[in-house]
Amino acid sequence: MKRIKKLLFSSELYFALFLYAGVFKESIKLPIDLAAVFLLLTCVLMMINIYRKGVLNKTFLVLTTVLFTIVGYILLNFIFTSGNAYFADKLIKFILLTIPTIVLTVLILNSKESVHKFYVSIVLITITIALILVPSLIARGTNIGFIGISGGNYQGVARLLGAGLVIAIFYFLLIETNLKKKAIMLIASLLILTVLLGTGSRMPILGVILASIYIAFQLVLLKSGVIYLRKGVKNLIPFVITLGLVIPIIIQKGVLQTIIYRFIVLFNENGGGTSTLGRIERFDTALDMLKSAPFLGTGLGSFSVYYGNREYDYPHNLILEISSELGLLGLLLFLSIIFLALYFLLLILEKKTLQLLEW
Repeated sequence: MKRIKKLLFSSELYFALFLYAGVFKESIKLPIDLAAVFLLLTCVLMMINIYRKGVLNKTFLVLTTVLFTIVGYILLNFIFTSGNAYFADKLIKFILLTIPTIVLTVLILNSKESVHKFYVSIVLITITIALILVPSLIARGTNIGFIGISGGNYQGVARLLGAGLVIAIFYFLLIETNLKKKAIMLIASLLILTVLLGTGSRMPILGVILASIYIAFQLVLLKSGVIYLRKGVKNLIPFVITLGLVIPIIIQKGVLQTIIYRFIVLFNENGGGTSTLGRIERFDTALDMLKSAPFLGTGLGSFSVYYGNREYDYPHNLILEISSELGLLGLLLFLSIIFLALYFLLLILEKKTLQLLEW
């Protein structure tokens, strides 16, 4: 009970809710923006925690310098953008959503305990969303159709379910030692997997498969030419047995009809179907933009203009979106954030001392 109370009043929980608020906030009819509420709660709890500890990670200073550089570059980019109508919207979203996400990651996830709270929060949110979607999954039956909260944003739901599933599987196989908690993670994994397969979204499922391959490699340790099996290998037996019992049931209930149909379309129809053809067209447009202005790009928000003036369209690929609109220079600036984040994460996981500012 004490741990639950501690989690409920943690910045990690509200940070996770802020990150995934877009999945469900439109379905909850409130006069206020839930993402803004969760962001405010995250910042307040984080500031209280920083004040109590009296320390601030120096990585924060490096990161904010890079982010200010990016904002300055984007503002300079406005001089030659052809997407004036979309420039302001993208810049505002970058400042109000992307920057807080990056900065808060460094300020909040600064220890193994905080990372653990954050992961557990994502699993809890995922379980809640999965339970909410079960009636919709049952009601759809064997019909073809996407599953999302109130019928919308099935891709956002699938991304959340995919992230929660990977974390739950990882905890079950490699982290948790308590039998009760392991059982919870196993049940959560099966629930989330069932709903994820029912959403009809392909890429999150492919992402889970790739992440599962990584987890499988974590079960094996190669040292001095000798292969060692970690303790988590024995957990595969109940996982595979339970999965073998559940999969036939969800097949019989028609849960897989939509995703099977979508993969058949992907591999059998000319060009992979309209969804895939649309993405390929966008990829080609983004590449043409990059070729026309490789170093500085064609300007933030310009993709919609180049792609037939379609309102708020995008290439469906973040690397192509950044490089086509902000050029290779803009892409390097954004990649520097990723490298900083990975370096920071490695410091935590390897238990190396973080550089801190004290007061």
